[in-house]
Amino acid sequence: MPSSIEVSQVYYIAGLGVIVQGKVISGPITRGMALEIAGKIYRVDAISVNKNSVEYAETGTVAALRLQPSSQRDYKALKKKLKGKVVHFSDG
Repeated sequence: MPSSIEVSQVYYIAGLGVIVQGKVISGPITRGMALEIAGKIYRVDAISVNKNSVEYAETGTVAALRLQPSSQRDYKALKKKLKGKVVHFSDG
């Protein structure tokens, strides 16, 4: 089963990029995993659980994932496509 997250929030932080937050429904999700949206590949660059930087997020945890490369333009497209949806990550 692929690693998946149910996205509750998508936001942009200047200097960091796009952050996708939600509950991991199958995992783990690890740094370096890939997400393909509309032909563009985004990689998990950083993971935060309970405001702590971690290497992976296990099933059942609420995590914030920083996606790279990302820009404010990516944010607008990703927010529309991801918020409220279950998305799947691959090992890359």
